[in-house]
Amino acid sequence: MKARRVFGFIVMMFVLALSANAEGKDGLQKYFNDAATKVKATNSASEKRAILNESFQTMAKALNMVQNSPLISKDDHAGVERFKTALQ
Repeated sequence: MKARRVFGFIVMMFVLALSANAEGKDGLQKYFNDAATKVKATNSASEKRAILNESFQTMAKALNMVQNSPLISKDDHAGVERFKTALQ
């Protein structure tokens, strides 16, 4: 069971790293920092909304992929659901 959880965690981190297009440590934080930097560099409110919308949609897709994996536990599934709710 532990091996399954570890493997599920590795898969989840891989999916999040792919969606974030970030290299190295703190990929998730870097992903959101990059999105915030793009938003700050833009003056148009509609462009800011588009950047944020795209960023959150990409993260939601990655979370859906992780959540639909048969390798995560019920507790991890619930945690992903809480995170998705917070993003929305």
